[in-house]
Amino acid sequence: MDEPEMTHLDRLHTLPCVVHTYVIGSPQTSPTVVHHLESVRDENTDFAGVSICDDCHKDLHRLSRRGFEMRYKLTPIDLLALTIKALES
Repeated sequence: MDEPEMTHLDRLHTLPCVVHTYVIGSPQTSPTVVHHLESVRDENTDFAGVSICDDCHKDLHRLSRRGFEMRYKLTPIDLLALTIKALES
């Protein structure tokens, strides 16, 4: 992993959970983690990471991607867009 990727991941970890901030509307109760949208890792995968809290991350894996989308009305592209929005705030 090179410096731009590390810098980006470090920034993502400082953001609040985009699900709690933009959808649920309540403060997160667990630390922010980075969820990678692509399961196959390559040199750009870290730039397709989204900031969600550990609770939402566990929920995403428990429900599956489709179940998470149905519950929160958020596609992977929505999560990425909200993360970019948070980065620009």
